[in-house]
Amino acid sequence: MNFFITPVVKNLIILNLIVFLAYNVLGILPQGLLSMHTIGTDQFEPYQFVASFFTHSDISHILWNMILLMVFGRILEQMIDSKDFGIIYLATGIGGIIFDQLVKLYLLDFQIPNDDPFLGSVGASGAVMGVIMALTTYNPNLELRFILIPIPIRIVYIAAFFVGKDVIAVINPQPEDLVAHFIHLGGAITGFLMMKFWYKRFR
Repeated sequence: MNFFITPVVKNLIILNLIVFLAYNVLGILPQGLLSMHTIGTDQFEPYQFVASFFTHSDISHILWNMILLMVFGRILEQMIDSKDFGIIYLATGIGGIIFDQLVKLYLLDFQIPNDDPFLGSVGASGAVMGVIMALTTYNPNLELRFILIPIPIRIVYIAAFFVGKDVIAVINPQPEDLVAHFIHLGGAITGFLMMKFWYKRFR
């Protein structure tokens, strides 16, 4: 499979970089307004459902997400229609946030305070996890080769590694861990559902 950046993946990377520059470097976008806050609190705005996963906290955050998107996203986009890939990306990003919101509301016993007791979440990780899981569901036997690894690795093992890390982090939470693991898991679940019950059945 030739290495090139597919159209939707390329546009997503460009959009993420533009938002990163505007948000973190130039200060054009107000800090905090694009983060996903708990529904019903004073800090919540509906646009955060989408804006938050085009926003990143620092250079390592966006670099890691964009590398994963470029590696796995371009493969999935080559296998399916670009429009359908874009739909899956957006759906998994929003799906991850909804799953995380449900967990937060459960922890609050569905009694929503004015001030958000949780840190606002940002990052494309939920959508990226959704892409990885959608690719795994579409072709679980797909083998990938990486420069520093001498043997091919099946995508199903890669997905299991990422999901397993998040499950372990949820089961054994650490105070210094600021990663939104429930967004990752929600994105993965949405990616599986989108591929199995939407794309494979109706597209």
